[in-house]
Amino acid sequence: MDSELKGGYFLIYDTATNKPLALKLQRVHKDRLSKVSENKYFACADFISVEGKLYDLDFFVESMHDQLKVTEISIHKEQGVPRYNWVEEGGIWKKVKI
Repeated sequence: MDSELKGGYFLIYDTATNKPLALKLQRVHKDRLSKVSENKYFACADFISVEGKLYDLDFFVESMHDQLKVTEISIHKEQGVPRYNWVEEGGIWKKVKI
């Protein structure tokens, strides 16, 4: 597993702070597991950094050739403060800047 190669951490680059983050999974939001199109899914999960900060990450996953592939990961919240919001337009959810 990828996290085992990285000392048990999930690594992501934070474009807002221009720094890498080493995160440990806390929980997956089971109420936020959604099918957003025929082959695309959305999941949201909480992670905690080595510094003790809580991050909420959004994952988009596509089903391709009987395999799931992560196509986008974004940091939705840091310490409960959103960096963007979601708005539904015509049945499609879109990110909007705050």
